Amino acid sequence: MIFKDDMLAVTNALQQQHIDYSVCGAVALAIHGFVRATPGVDLLMPLSAIEAAGNVVSNLGFLQSNEKRRPAIAVLSMSKGCNSERTTLHFLEVTPMIQSAWDSRTWFNVDDQRCCVVSRDELIHMKQSSGRRSDDADIQRLIDPASHDPFLPENPAPPVMTAKAIGDRLEMQSQLLALCLTLGNSKLAVR
Repeated sequence: MIFKDDMLAVTNALQQQHIDYSVCGAVALAIHGFVRATPGVDLLMPLSAIEAAGNVVSNLGFLQSNEKRRPAIAVLSMSKGCNSERTTLHFLEVTPMIQSAWDSRTWFNVDDQRCCVVSRDELIHMKQSSGRRSDDADIQRLIDPASHDPFLPENPAPPVMTAKAIGDRLEMQSQLLALCLTLGNSKLAVR
């Protein structure tokens, strides 16, 4: 899928250029075990690295986006592709409020590549600090998966964290996003 491939190409290119980053937001949520559709990859990094990161990803075909930056703390947004094959990157500045997320980032293997991601606990903290009601379900999933999903057993096993399982979740996230966009487009066509 385009979304997963683009995300891995971006993180690989940043690593090759020795640009520190950490995946956060919904992609980090998927890596930590809980998939939901998202059109964007949120990348946390020092402000001093954002311009260089933008230059690196422009070599991968990403262009600066004129759309409203989401999340609001994004310093730079770039996108590539269109419709169901669109990937948007949001470069977020490490601020004092989320410094602990930066300090506790960790590495995961995704397919055959290493990827830096904010820790589960700091992802919860970032989502709590955002004040967005839309993050409440994500927080609940991370804290207590069984309370959110009636189909899970009372004490579910923790998500599998192998490179293949993480890669499969990102693939599922790509497919879910494509399905949501297709359904959204079909609604527009019916109107």
